[in-house]
Amino acid sequence: MKLALVFALCCTAPLFAQRERFPTDKSAELKEEGRTWFVDGHSKLPGTVSVTNHRATVIEGIGSENVIELSGSLSLKASLGGKVVLKNIWIEVEPDAQELYLSQVDFQGGGVRTTNNGATAPKIFAEFTKFDASASVSLRMCAGEVDLQQCEFGSVVTFVGIPQSEKAANKSDVGLLDCRGLPGGLVCQGIATVQVRGCNLGGAITRITNWVALDFDGNNAHSAVFEFELPAYGKFKSAKIHNCDFRTTQIAFKCPADDGKAEKWTLEHCYFGGLADPKTIASTLIVDHATEAKIGVDVQLKRIAPNPLGLGG
Repeated sequence: MKLALVFALCCTAPLFAQRERFPTDKSAELKEEGRTWFVDGHSKLPGTVSVTNHRATVIEGIGSENVIELSGSLSLKASLGGKVVLKNIWIEVEPDAQELYLSQVDFQGGGVRTTNNGATAPKIFAEFTKFDASASVSLRMCAGEVDLQQCEFGSVVTFVGIPQSEKAANKSDVGLLDCRGLPGGLVCQGIATVQVRGCNLGGAITRITNWVALDFDGNNAHSAVFEFELPAYGKFKSAKIHNCDFRTTQIAFKCPADDGKAEKWTLEHCYFGGLADPKTIASTLIVDHATEAKIGVDVQLKRIAPNPLGLGG
């Protein structure tokens, strides 16, 4: 038994020797195919540092909590095929973070998050990236860009916009394109510009509030509840919600009424689970001025689709 144990340790020793700590202290380009790295605890990637991984690789967290604290630039991509696999690792976008680029990345646990103070103006791009059921995306931002294309998520995706200062409003831009896996839904609060196109939205709720411009287009919208809300009267014209298949129990449109008045706003070319009569749709699915007088939005239905549009997966 002892000889077998010694033999096993000798055989695995070279493998452990090849696994190094993922470099975050100085700029680097990593081009070795199939390399395995580890993160143990918190690793700071400073603002002056840029790290780019070009090949399929595995980065594994071995501590109780494993965090890459991103202030500089981090690019993880598998340029020649395969995946970059992150196991139990958080990428924490720090207030001064510059850029995060993800392509062909699989998160197994962990995910992408910000601190409570949020990020000032990061640039975040992800494509063909998957977050499993134990991983999440939760970002607080003052400005900057988030562009997510053909990504999959295992839980609710959350974006919170923070004012830049007492005098300067939020200037964040968040876009989700062809993300066919959003089974937990989407929460987007206070982000200036929001675009959600060709996405498959499930879960208990999808809630989008306090935007400057909103384009909600071509989605398979089957969260149990949808809420679109603005804090002030007269600005719902900034929202375009169209070409969607709504399979839901409630779609709420909210803003304060102006001395009992409501602005007319059009929900255009959508499917409502087979319902075709505007009055039936309004009475069974829609929450607006007609159902609650304190709401300042009067929803008009235009070009009701009799059949599913089939967009968004």
